[in-house]
Amino acid sequence: REIFVDVPSLEFLHIGNRDLQIPCNINIDNCRNLKAFLLEAVSSVFVSNEWLLETFNKFPFLERLEFNACVTSESIRISSFRLKVLSIDWCLDMKEAQINAPNLESFRYFGTNRNVPAISFVNCSDQLEFDAAFSIHSCLYLERFRVFLQNIEPRNVMTSLTLGMHNGSPIAYNEDVLQNVPVQIKQLILRVGEEAEEVCELLINALFWSFRPAIVSLLLRLCSKMFVKVLLEKLRYKDEEGNKMKCWWHDLKDVKVKSSPKKYENLIDCEALLDSLPTRASFFSPDREISFELWWDSSE
Repeated sequence: REIFVDVPSLEFLHIGNRDLQIPCNINIDNCRNLKAFLLEAVSSVFVSNEWLLETFNKFPFLERLEFNACVTSESIRISSFRLKVLSIDWCLDMKEAQINAPNLESFRYFGTNRNVPAISFVNCSDQLEFDAAFSIHSCLYLERFRVFLQNIEPRNVMTSLTLGMHNGSPIAYNEDVLQNVPVQIKQLILRVGEEAEEVCELLINALFWSFRPAIVSLLLRLCSKMFVKVLLEKLRYKDEEGNKMKCWWHDLKDVKVKSSPKKYENLIDCEALLDSLPTRASFFSPDREISFELWWDSSE
């Protein structure tokens, strides 16, 4: 029911309560030299602006702060000169976050398509990298993520987006996406287990109408063979003659392939990759990754 830590030399502390779900009092005030604090599903801690202010005052050397499945205020403000790494995962009460951390190097947010908060940075570093990850159940939710990234302030923050989609997702497509101005992002990381060809095609078209990634990466063991096949066909389609319909691939100027292990160097080589993939995504498959560097029309 109570945790009391009196270790002044302690620099790293991870408190997790995911399995027990028992409220307890936590006293770590004497850990003044704490540099990394990870809080996971501790129901007795309410992450409010007051709690954040007290935390940074108590631990003046704190450089890394992570929340996972914590109860938070709808609107939070994080202000710290020393903070370098910040992670907020599955904090579904949060609707807005303002982050004032001039030395912040990395910020990660993981959520669901039902909770897409507004996030802004104040006095942020030019080297700040922002990684956002969501699980999605329909192409319709992509508009939420596009607006989410479009509203990130300031606009020069280097953003990566990870999207996961399971097999059996409903077919849904909003034609209004064709009227959108695509958001430029550093990297789009995809984990798509969908096996229906029609859904894969809808998803890929919606993705590239919504975003202009410099890099698209696939973790192959979490992607279906069908999704990889359709993506490769779409990336090659821009070279086919006789296609006059305006689409996103008209803005795509060049594609380069990078793979690990390094076996595939262009889109033609990737035909051999398809033959080596299992039909379904599987956690038990070997770790392999393939990335596509995309060059878009600079006028778009």
